[in-house]
Amino acid sequence: MSAVPSTTPASGDLIENKYRSTTITCIVAAASAIVTLFYLVALYLVAHRWTRDDTSLNKYSSVRLQRSAPFVYLLLVLTSLIEISISAWILVQYSYNLNYPSEAAKTGIEFILFSGCWTMLVVGSYLLLFLHPRLSKSPVASVGVQGLWICLTWILWIVAAAYLNAVLPFVTVYSECTLVYCGQLKALFAISVVQTVFFAFAMFVILWLAWQRVHGK
Repeated sequence: MSAVPSTTPASGDLIENKYRSTTITCIVAAASAIVTLFYLVALYLVAHRWTRDDTSLNKYSSVRLQRSAPFVYLLLVLTSLIEISISAWILVQYSYNLNYPSEAAKTGIEFILFSGCWTMLVVGSYLLLFLHPRLSKSPVASVGVQGLWICLTWILWIVAAAYLNAVLPFVTVYSECTLVYCGQLKALFAISVVQTVFFAFAMFVILWLAWQRVHGK
């Protein structure tokens, strides 16, 4: 009579992998929360200090731009932080479990992580720039300069979303997906598309403000 193969090792490996995944999730979530909190608190403290000084509007920039841009930039910072958290979590899982679908897919997620970090740093810098009593009056805060970096960042997000969709065609929201971490990949792709739309809208606003300035409105 043949012995029945034991399934204990496989079950043990499954439990261990689940424990590792949960641990990684907790670590990444905690790190993301700490970084986000530190980032927002630092922005608040700096803004609170600088806005007590005279912040007359920059002659190189539109009045509407200086009043509305900080709110738009804050939204972009928050969405970028979400992208950074999700992509970092997926990459840590891939690196630890070695279960990424392909090198191209891993590269695509790394590119989204880079785009998120770039957006957070540049947008955060411009948030501080708008709130600084002296730097807010400099040409670097002008409509033209902002249009340049918005265009560059918009291109980054277009390439990131398109590349991820090319190497992982199953991450679109309405398609069936059998990949590991499918829900996270879909969220990553969806938010990258949202970022693309945000920056497209920002480009439209910049062009509209530039047109108004040219026509003296």
